Amino acid sequence: MFWVLSLLLAFHLLCVNLASAGPLVCLYYEWSEGRGNLASGRAGRNLALAGIVALLLGALTGVLLGWLNWTPELRAGLQQLSRKVHFGGMELLFSLALMIWHWRWWRNESSKGRVGRYVVLLLAGTNLLYHFPTLFAVLSHLKATAEIPAEGRLPSISAADFRGLLAQPAVLAQAIHVALASFAVAGVWLIFRADRCANEEDQLTAKSASMIALLATVLQFPVGFWLVAVYPPSAQKQLMGGDMLASVAFVLSMLGALGLLHFFSATMRRPESPKLRKWSVRLTVLIVVVMTIVLQRSRM
Repeated sequence: MFWVLSLLLAFHLLCVNLASAGPLVCLYYEWSEGRGNLASGRAGRNLALAGIVALLLGALTGVLLGWLNWTPELRAGLQQLSRKVHFGGMELLFSLALMIWHWRWWRNESSKGRVGRYVVLLLAGTNLLYHFPTLFAVLSHLKATAEIPAEGRLPSISAADFRGLLAQPAVLAQAIHVALASFAVAGVWLIFRADRCANEEDQLTAKSASMIALLATVLQFPVGFWLVAVYPPSAQKQLMGGDMLASVAFVLSMLGALGLLHFFSATMRRPESPKLRKWSVRLTVLIVVVMTIVLQRSRM
């Protein structure tokens, strides 16, 4: 069951990462198309549609994971965040509507209203990246610290309390980590898409996609070390030899991230290389799976 849940969680994270950063990454491709790069426009429209599908799949797998992982701690955390969860559901639908609107609006390179689409993308992307990494980082914190009452419900926390929790290093580091991962995954999706294109001009869009993924991955290193440093002592102990699977997975994820730096930078220099494109995608998926194992085992 552990392996099934880990793979399902990895798939869920890939979906929500792609959906969260997709609209903001589309801004660059909208702008690039406006400057005459029609291949960028085709890549951007593909990303816009992929983000919509990923958001729907992420929501469905999220509900399934919640059901499969239902515990008293999760119930207590959701009780404390009941207002935020309800509001978050409305925000998700709002972003989904904006993303569908943008995708239908941006039918081809001759579609009018590019500046208006910039505004729609900014609203959809910032809405998702602000609400969901922060919401689930706070929920993770509350699950770990929840005091489960024998009877009754835990009171819902206020907006001021939520902001106070968000300012805690462990919560803030996790939220930033997820946001950066979202940009990396969006870039990797575009590399994957370029690898499946027969047109050489479309394949060359892997260069800009690799640049986005590389920048996000470079920034992940200091944020990742910060996240580990503010981990609870029990989780740190698991990573440092307390749990062999967690320790091995943690080391592999670090080595894999270093490998990604090589493949992303190499793909930037040689975007026409199918071998480099394929390895960039494969290694990213592998790292997400391995990091999911680290996350699962460190909290056991």
